[in-house]
Amino acid sequence: MAQHQRWHPPAWLERLGRASWLAVGVVLLLAATVYLFAATRTIVIPLVFAALGAAVCLPIVDRLTRLHIPRSLAALLVLLTLLAIAGAVSVLVVVQLIDQAAELQQYLARGLVQLQESTLGPRLQTAVDEATKIITEQWQQLASGIAPFVADSIGAIVSLGFGIFIAINILYYLLVDGRKAGMWLGAHIGLPPELGVAIVREGVRSLRGYFAGATIVALFNGIVIGGAALVLGTPLVGVIALVNILFSYIPYVGAIVGGAIAVLLALASGDPLDGLYMLIVVILVNTVLQTVVMAYAMGATLKLHPLVVLLATTAGGVFAGAIGSALGAPFVAVAVESHHRIRDSRLFDDDALDEANDAETAPTEDAQQPQDDASRQALAPPGTSDPPVRS
Repeated sequence: MAQHQRWHPPAWLERLGRASWLAVGVVLLLAATVYLFAATRTIVIPLVFAALGAAVCLPIVDRLTRLHIPRSLAALLVLLTLLAIAGAVSVLVVVQLIDQAAELQQYLARGLVQLQESTLGPRLQTAVDEATKIITEQWQQLASGIAPFVADSIGAIVSLGFGIFIAINILYYLLVDGRKAGMWLGAHIGLPPELGVAIVREGVRSLRGYFAGATIVALFNGIVIGGAALVLGTPLVGVIALVNILFSYIPYVGAIVGGAIAVLLALASGDPLDGLYMLIVVILVNTVLQTVVMAYAMGATLKLHPLVVLLATTAGGVFAGAIGSALGAPFVAVAVESHHRIRDSRLFDDDALDEANDAETAPTEDAQQPQDDASRQALAPPGTSDPPVRS
């Protein structure tokens, strides 16, 4: 009777099927990640910022600990220093703006007068008159529409304050027990503990690399926009440069806020063309130039090609907004380094699995051999047992 041979698919078809299912799994994982991020963003966003701060400041806490300062006290000192720096910068900017308020008012009034006297003056006056008429006629509707906006603004401010409070608390605990938390996380990600801890450490290194790259981009933005303000004779050049440096750490939103302040102060200098020139500089810096500088800066600090950094940043922004744009490149860096470490460890190689299985089954077979000999002797007829071996 003829035996039917079992059909085996070609090797290329098996590889294609595995790759297809892997792609499906990756897409489902991304979708689930985006959904979870949207549902838990109130806690995830402060956690991300706290993790970034801990990754940058943990070496400082370690150095203070080596000076025989208790770790909890060292973490508290570092946290208070960060808060003091942030508060000092905020006060400096606000004080400068308050001191120059009268001068800024004169600059703005002069700029409006020059704008009205220019060729755009009549068109501008017509637009202002029409806007005033519309506001006067529809004031009740506008007032009813402002109320929800004010309520939403108050809610956003409360949410922001709550998020900052959570981030500060998480940052303190990560500064105190960040090393232990990293060891625990590395031991519970489904990989051998040594490999898992190495991957977690690589993630921390990538976050530090992102902060270094973001600092390079922030300095570039502040220097270029501040230099343009100096050339145009804009008031408060130092404030413009400092605000653009600090807000550059916040993707998208920071560029809008810092650029708006620079353009407003340029308009306040009294010449509408200065505002136009500053607007052109801000757009160029925050689009073309920043993209190029960020790609090379992140590529150097994260050891990635600039094109990969650009694509990762864009994809992160599409899937998770500003946070995804900021963490897209570090995520890719961690994924690439993790792949290299897992590949070098031969954890999922067929040969390594065979060796591991052989190592597990070999002692079992050796231990089972005496039991099999004893069973055969017990079942053998009387007088047929093998004679004992003399040494």
